[in-house]
Formats: sequence, structure tokens, C-alpha cells
Amino acid sequence: MLMDDRRNLLMVTVDCLRWDAVGFLGHQDRWGGRQLTPNMDRLCAQAAVFPVVITAAPFTTPSHASVFCGQYPFEHGVRLLVNQQLREGRTTLAEVLAAWDSIAVPAGFVLNSTTGVLRGFDTAMDVTDGDPAGRGGCWRRGDTVNRLFLEWLEGTAGEPWFAFLHYLDAHSRGADISADFYADGIRQIDTLLGEVFAHIDLRRTVVCIFGDHGEGLGEGEPFHGRSLAEPVIRVPVILHGYGRPGVNWSQRRTIDIAPTLLRALGRPVPAGMNGIDLFDPRPRIAYVEACPCQLFGEDATPAYHGPERVALRNDRYKYERCFDGAEHLFTVAPEGNVESEIRDPRLATQVRDDFAAHFQEYPALCGQESCDVTYLDNPVVIERLQELGYLE
Repeated sequence: MLMDDRRNLLMVTVDCLRWDAVGFLGHQDRWGGRQLTPNMDRLCAQAAVFPVVITAAPFTTPSHASVFCGQYPFEHGVRLLVNQQLREGRTTLAEVLAAWDSIAVPAGFVLNSTTGVLRGFDTAMDVTDGDPAGRGGCWRRGDTVNRLFLEWLEGTAGEPWFAFLHYLDAHSRGADISADFYADGIRQIDTLLGEVFAHIDLRRTVVCIFGDHGEGLGEGEPFHGRSLAEPVIRVPVILHGYGRPGVNWSQRRTIDIAPTLLRALGRPVPAGMNGIDLFDPRPRIAYVEACPCQLFGEDATPAYHGPERVALRNDRYKYERCFDGAEHLFTVAPEGNVESEIRDPRLATQVRDDFAAHFQEYPALCGQESCDVTYLDNPVVIERLQELGYLE
């Protein structure tokens, strides 16, 4: 394959992107009738849209590690926001695409290159504030993300490129978040994406826009990371430039993103990537985990002891287990964020038994989880997390 035959790849994370915030999917009434995403909507009209994609973890760092590696957190080793690094031997999307000129522009310090999540990118524009003890910085505005990317793009001289852009403008920043604050942030990010689209050749570029996790906004929880509620674990994926356009309401997983993009670019999928192509019609089980006590400071011991909430989900049901042994079964549906706990004992037994057949694939569910790793040992890191609304 000649260099000029290769297409560009643009990956965009809209941090906290709920699936129903994408206007193309028809839920403007949730936002007072406002159209939040006109630029994304125009792209959706010619793209494959997956509104039911389950994240591997409802917070940024492990979610991105799962996206780039096509693996779950217990496989790649990044379980919390800070002080955990991608395990050696885990192949990232950027490493497979080493022949592409590549840049990563994260908006939050929790994705800095020291995590290993950005391994393989030629250029990683870490968020820094001159304090290396805090892993540098807190967060940067989306207009800065655009400026850094567009300045870099001018120097690519027409060579195929791979860019990862991360926008944090809709993320809560240490204060109570409202639907208006969130909507304004999403609308601002969409405007910035319009600027990016105007500077790239969409005919030669595969574009993938996704949420790393959602946002509760009072539906299950105020923010994210505390629960495994539907608005928190379910995100959209928009894929332009590969596959048949249209909306696919079947459940997919964020670990399916990297294998899909590699197929789109004609590259081999490493054996360690456990996701499958988003267009593959086979049904799939999704796994998701969260650590609310350790993440939000309710656990005074600065060590990681394993996930405190785990869940399996398919197209109809969700099974959740909590750290105290409590189990919950829910019905779920593609057309809304509503989850209804199953009260019928007979149905509950049937659904639980169906999920139990898959427990052996997940250490936390089959009783094989063993963790005790110190992670919060830096006061500057703690301060930065508080600025982002964590560690209350």
C-alpha cells in the first residue's frame, strides 16, 4: 500500500458524552428543545451511528485505556484515574498505526503520557502546569486543543496522519453540575468540532467520535463514576468514512472501537485486542466496573482493592453486583436511559443464570480478583482530582 493511498484517522473523545445529547438521535426535548450538536448531526447523516455502546469503566483513564487496547481494565491494568499505568505488552492502536504521523492532544492530566495510555503516538501534548509532582496540570479548554492540533496539522505536508483529540468542556469541575451547564459544554465542543471538520479532508479521513462515559445529571447519580446507571455507562459512537451509514441500535462495547478502526485502515488486529468489529452482527456481552469508594474518597486507605461495582449487560438485561455482595437485575432498552429492576423471581433467576455462564471470563465476578496497590500517595494529585470533582 502506497503512502498516498492511506487515509487519515481522527479520533475524538467528547468527555461525558451521553448518547441522547446527540441531536441526530432525536432527544432534543431532554435539553429544552435545543439543538446541541449541529456539526455532529451533519456528520451523522453520512455516518454509522451506534447509540448503545457500553464503556468499560465510567471514568476517563481506564475507559481510554480500554478504547486504545481493545481490552477490559482487569486485562490492561488501568483501573482508576491516577497512578496506574498500562501494562507492558499491551498493544495500543497508535503502536499498530506506527506508519502514520500521529498526535494526541488530551484535555485532562489523567491522560498524560505517563499513564502509558498514549503509548505509540509520535507527539503527545501533555497537559502541564510546571509541577511534575502532580503529573502536570489539570485540564485545558477545547479551543486550546484545537489550536494545538491545527498548528501540528499544518506541518504534516499532506502525509497521512492519526490524531486523537480529547474535549473536557462539558465535564463537571468541582461544582454541582446542571443540565444547562452540561448542554452548554456539549454545544461548545460541537462548535469546536465544526472548526476541525473545516480544516480536514473528510473524503480521506476516517472519523470516530465517542464518549468515554456518560453523565448522570440526576438519572442514577449527579455525575459519573459512582454508579453503573445507564446514562453513565452508555455512550454513542459515530463512525464516518467506514461501513454503511445508518443507526445500529444493537449493543456494542468501547473495546470494539480499536479493532474496527484497524479494519477500516486495512491493518491487522493484534491477538490481544479482544473487541470485535462494530459492524459484526454477533450479539455480545459487555462488562463494566467502577470503584466509587476508592475514587471519591469514601475509602480512607490509599490503595486499590479491586472494583466495588461490576456489571454485565446484553441487549435486554443488566446484572450488577456490589462490593457488599448485593445483586441487582435490570431490564434495559435501546430507546431510553430507563432501567427497571426485575421483581419477578422466576425471571430474575433465569436472567441471573444466563449471565452466570459468563462469570469465569471476569475475575471480579468469579472470585479471582486480587488487588492491593497504593495509588493516592501524592497531595498534588489529590488536589487536581478535587478540581475535577473527585475526592470530595
